[in-house]
Amino acid sequence: MGWYRKLAQAALPDPDVRVPWRPTGCDVTCLSRDSPLTVWWLLRILRFLALSVCFALTMGLVALAPKCGRLSRCAVWAGSRSGLFVMGVSVRSLPLLGHPISRPSARLPGVLVVSRHMSWLDILVLQAVYGPMRMLAMSELVTWPVLGWLARQVGTVFIDRDHLLALPATVAEVTSALRAGETFGAFPEGATTCGRHALPWRSAVFQAAVDAKAEVLVVRLSYFAAGQPTSHAALLRGETAWSSLWRLLKLRDVAAELGAEFLLSPSSPCTRRDLAAEAVTVATVELAQATGAL
Repeated sequence: MGWYRKLAQAALPDPDVRVPWRPTGCDVTCLSRDSPLTVWWLLRILRFLALSVCFALTMGLVALAPKCGRLSRCAVWAGSRSGLFVMGVSVRSLPLLGHPISRPSARLPGVLVVSRHMSWLDILVLQAVYGPMRMLAMSELVTWPVLGWLARQVGTVFIDRDHLLALPATVAEVTSALRAGETFGAFPEGATTCGRHALPWRSAVFQAAVDAKAEVLVVRLSYFAAGQPTSHAALLRGETAWSSLWRLLKLRDVAAELGAEFLLSPSSPCTRRDLAAEAVTVATVELAQATGAL
């Protein structure tokens, strides 16, 4: 069970061991001081056991499926939906704005899906609603027990934020996936926040959309507990994966809200910075007005 302890103790990269251009997210001091409603301790344990079963089944299906194939990503999609259900997390979404497409859970071939980043829960929500999809993730995830293996098996592209010379190859890999008609998910902030603060969006991943002439789906994602905005679903700098998970399992009536979604189409003279600026405006401004989160 050594791998289990290592996974539980896994944390975000140490902010003191970093390069100047790496984004720094929120730490545990950003947790809201409210006291959200919690569930009975026995239900917390039952949720954890059910989540463990979902995780084990997903791992088994991925292990049996061809590496990086659609079948393995379908297993992650199903596991994400099941995981949200057993944790008591509901997903609410408002109508899509911008170019009309069918939804929810619509197949989005060749579309880049971007969102603000607050929690590991973000990945499950995007996978459950828009998946199966490939994801862009920090290279540190490769060293995490079990999760690193799972990410490699389903075709995750890893970005090495400490070495900028590796960035063009990463962008080229995402571009190739978009051109092949694959749905791709990314979090341009590059670090998690509590939801009340916004980080600048890095434009590199948008270059892939420009090169592939792919549409960009911007998702406004926020979390609520008992009807109120909450930061208790976040994974914050300085805490372990286990502490974040246990805090989430304690919450009552958790909802992930897709406040609105915009489908952006890069025009011919559009640059990655233009696209990133438009996307971050969509993702943050009206969200702040609606929830007071920023």
